[in-house]
Amino acid sequence: MTLRMESAGIAILAALLLISTAGSAQDEMIDREMAQTLDGERVVMGVEMAPLEGVVFLPGIDLTGVYMGKPDGVYYLRQMGNSVYWYGEQKSQSYPPFWSNVGIGTLNGNQLTVNWADIPKGATMNSGTAVLEVSQPQGMTVLTVLQQTGGMATTQMVRFDSPGTGYLPP
Repeated sequence: MTLRMESAGIAILAALLLISTAGSAQDEMIDREMAQTLDGERVVMGVEMAPLEGVVFLPGIDLTGVYMGKPDGVYYLRQMGNSVYWYGEQKSQSYPPFWSNVGIGTLNGNQLTVNWADIPKGATMNSGTAVLEVSQPQGMTVLTVLQQTGGMATTQMVRFDSPGTGYLPP
C-alpha cells in the first residue's frame, strides 16, 4: 500500500509508528480500532491509504538489514511487503553525527523510491526524495542512487549483515 503524506513530518511520524508496531501481536487489533472508511478510502490515524496499482514485487528480495552507505554512512532498513523504512546516519567517530535521517519508501520491481528527512540527532536538516536501483551482484544486495533531491550525499548502499544478527559496523 502507498501513503499519501501532507508533509515530511507526517511521513516521519507514520514511519516511526509503523516500525514500532510492526510485527506485534496487536497489529490486527490496532488496524481494526484505528481504521475507518472515508469516502471509499481507508484512513488510518489520519493518514490516507491508497490501493497499490502497478506495483511489481520481486520474489525473494528482502532488503531488511544493515548497509554501508558510500561515501560515509550506515543505514538500517526494514522491508514489510513492498514498504521499506530506514534509519541512516553518518558513520563517524564523533557524536553527534553530522547527519542522521529516516526514510519511508516503496519497492517496485528493482526500484526503491523513498521520501527521507534529516532528524535532529545530526546537524543538518535537509529532506527530499531518492530513487535507488536494487541489484544483487554475486549474492550481495546493492542499492545505487539513481536520482535524489535535498542534498543526500549517499550514492550507494551495500548490505553487509544478516537480518537479526545485531552486527554493527566497525
